Amino acid sequence: MTNVLFLNHSEPSCGVYQFGKRIHNLAIRNSKVNYIYRELNSKEEYNRHLREANPDFIIYNWYPVTMSWLGEDVVANNKSVKHFFIFHDGHVRKNYDKYLFTGAIGRDINFPPEKFVVLPRPLLDYSGEYPVNELPTIGSFGFGGWHKGFHDMARHVSRSYSNAIINILMPYAYFGDKSGTETRKIAEYCHQLNTYPGIKINISHDFRSDDEVLKFLAGNDLNMFLYVSSCQGLSSVIDYALSVKRPIAVRDDPMFKHIYKDEVALEKHSVKEILDAGVTPLQEYYDNWNTNKFSLEMDKLYE
Repeated sequence: MTNVLFLNHSEPSCGVYQFGKRIHNLAIRNSKVNYIYRELNSKEEYNRHLREANPDFIIYNWYPVTMSWLGEDVVANNKSVKHFFIFHDGHVRKNYDKYLFTGAIGRDINFPPEKFVVLPRPLLDYSGEYPVNELPTIGSFGFGGWHKGFHDMARHVSRSYSNAIINILMPYAYFGDKSGTETRKIAEYCHQLNTYPGIKINISHDFRSDDEVLKFLAGNDLNMFLYVSSCQGLSSVIDYALSVKRPIAVRDDPMFKHIYKDEVALEKHSVKEILDAGVTPLQEYYDNWNTNKFSLEMDKLYE
């Protein structure tokens, strides 16, 4: 049987970690290969896992910050194994066999066609409850970051509703704000900018499991994401939001280019208009990016 060593770093309070873990959990569902999942933080651990696993392929959930120990020499000196890297944004490696994209290819990325594989987005399965809210309830989720526009939510919501609830799940990011200093500042700023008496903002900094995140998102009537970035990668918050099949509203940002269309665009429609349209505009993503398709496409990588 084909051995695939799947490498991740070990800090769960990180979007890169969660993305890689989610890919692995989906990959093993229907796999005809033997996945060996390991979390590591050093070249010494890498060499040990390499000896123990004797892999035919290695999948690296690599990012410069989270796997800084992984130099180009580590890959270049190991020609007996096929090296697959998960693509997160514009950072790429010189030595690799393939890059694994999910859902869309960045606008400014020039890869030789034979060097990349486009996979479905790694969604999750949700079978929980959908509460009926007394007031329009708008949510958002993501590790704290000023570029994510949490502070701008009240302004958008106020254009549609004089009375509403805003729920924000904003945990601390280990590799950017481990102590939560900036995240707490963002939360305070959200409250400062909310000058609308009928709009209440609830903010939690809890780090939650995937199931808990899905339950949180399913509890909102609509989930909104207001990033302003120049990142070439895709935001994985959309994977969670799609998984619960609630309406989604986004800004025109490169990290949302895989789902951006007029029907979900806050440049084109109000929050109420997007909420009233329901999930019909998202149906194509439910069809193309389901968990079954993902695991089947992963199996094809090794043929």
